[in-house]
Amino acid sequence: MFLLSPDLVYIFMSEEKIKKTFNSFFTNGYALLVFSSVMFALMALFGKLAMSRENISTFEAIFFRTFMNVAVVWTYARIVGVKLAGTNRRLLVFRSIIGCLAFATYFIAVSKINLSDAVILNYTSPIFVSIL
Repeated sequence: MFLLSPDLVYIFMSEEKIKKTFNSFFTNGYALLVFSSVMFALMALFGKLAMSRENISTFEAIFFRTFMNVAVVWTYARIVGVKLAGTNRRLLVFRSIIGCLAFATYFIAVSKINLSDAVILNYTSPIFVSIL
């Protein structure tokens, strides 16, 4: 639809419908899930490249990726006015520890095995969630 010239698009769709279609793409859960998957795959690719070509250790890659996340999330939380402390701190700390372990083991796996195998194994996590 968007590959057509604007004149042809207006023949088939009104401007209001074009805006609605465009906005629905960014509020559609499926589209966001695909976008998220592509971004995680790119993260794995660039992590693999950095660890193999630049001789960056796995833990350095984890540190810098986590540092960037913390900076972005902290800045966003300050702008929006959200407190990051949470109400159930024990559960928050537990979730943080599990998340750090999962992230570290994912980057270690990316550094040790083929990128495609690591990404596919990462996408099997819903199977393990359903088992739990």
